Amino acid sequence: MNKSMIMEEMKKRKKELEAKLKRIPQRGNGEILVIKRQKGHSRYYLKRKDGKAVYLPNKQIQIIREMSQNRYEKYMRRVVKDELSRLAECLDLLENCPDIDKVFDEMPDELKPYITADIMTDKGYAQKWQREKVPTARPLKDGEGYKTLRGEYVRSKSEVIIADRLYMKGIPYRYEIYFPMEFEDINYVYPDFEILNVRTQEEFLWEHMGKLGDESYSETQMKKIAGYARSGFIPGKNLLLSFESKNRPLDTYYVDALIDAFLV
Repeated sequence: MNKSMIMEEMKKRKKELEAKLKRIPQRGNGEILVIKRQKGHSRYYLKRKDGKAVYLPNKQIQIIREMSQNRYEKYMRRVVKDELSRLAECLDLLENCPDIDKVFDEMPDELKPYITADIMTDKGYAQKWQREKVPTARPLKDGEGYKTLRGEYVRSKSEVIIADRLYMKGIPYRYEIYFPMEFEDINYVYPDFEILNVRTQEEFLWEHMGKLGDESYSETQMKKIAGYARSGFIPGKNLLLSFESKNRPLDTYYVDALIDAFLV
């Protein structure tokens, strides 16, 4: 978990505590409930503002209940305020201390190609992930397919759009990795993209379904989605899907929305 994620969680906790504080009633008139234990028995007294203590017999259970609740709420308010104060101090310290995830970004651009970032940083983890050798589909040759901004070739113009948007946002991806899938008559597939959310270090798959007007193609895609689910990749969680048909091209707004929602 990097610094920004820690701060996000702390800010979330701060909002929760602030809301909780508003919900805790501020009751009481200065009187407090005192407990005295004598010979194994507890006796309750109402200590008034003038300092006098009045014994509360069991028949005054409603007063005991109300004063107990007041005491609990008063202590709860104090604990919540204390945590809020400490959270504010920690957030201020973190906000003003150097961020290890920005060390690489602050290096001269001329040197970055020669630097391997620390694996404990987002940049270092992303570098390691991107450099890992993984089995892929048959590579396209120069002149085949469509060239992306990153310099590789993909099989469709829509995949160029997805790849280029990922690349421009600095999101690591791999094209058509080998993915074993033992489901019905499928033994393996090559999802269009495997993608790393650098901030959370989660891996996503992205399948672009570009021929939805083709009944046979659509049936195959539905089977793949079912197979992905059995492998732990669920649409709307870590499996991203985009769509296209002959009469409806890929919606670039939708592509950007998926990227912003899941990958940045």
